[in-house]
Amino acid sequence: DRAMMFNDQSIQENFHLATTFKAMQENDRINIFKNLTRNQILQVRGMVVTMVLGTDMTKHFQHVSEFKQISKEKAPQTTEHDWGQHTLDIMSYVLHACDISGQCKNEKLAMIWAERLFEEFFKQGDIEKENDMAISNLCDRGATDKPSSQIGFINVIVLPLWTIMAEVFPLCAAEGLVHLKKNLAKWESMQGDKGLAG
Repeated sequence: DRAMMFNDQSIQENFHLATTFKAMQENDRINIFKNLTRNQILQVRGMVVTMVLGTDMTKHFQHVSEFKQISKEKAPQTTEHDWGQHTLDIMSYVLHACDISGQCKNEKLAMIWAERLFEEFFKQGDIEKENDMAISNLCDRGATDKPSSQIGFINVIVLPLWTIMAEVFPLCAAEGLVHLKKNLAKWESMQGDKGLAG
């Protein structure tokens, strides 16, 4: 139903945006727009929409490439950055980096988040199996190798983006990169443990 509603485009992201804006319209206590002018509402709402749609994983590699290029242009600056026309892009990249930052936390929290994510995937796989559908990648409870999937996710997805984050925003992202590399080593040490498949 959601796929049809949003024409197969950033389905979950569009759903979250629509649900949030509808809830704010219906409940003045959570309406962050209620004291803004119409022009301010349009501006802020537009920024929020752009940033949330930017968390769609189909845009990940494009965003990493763009972020890397922008960071090179601004590399000589070590204090506050004047991003100019790139400000909204940078905000989108940062939100996306936060969205996939589960393994950038200390080991205890990283493992908790990983298990929650796996359980979400496995529940999807269970539903697909019950409905005689092909089970999506990483969603097969009995066959998914947790360490290998996390190693691949970190190396291919998270590490490249967070490396740029730590270069551009060292005060707030460097610690996350340190945790990420420690957690990568932890998953690598767990690889081959048959008890961690599904």
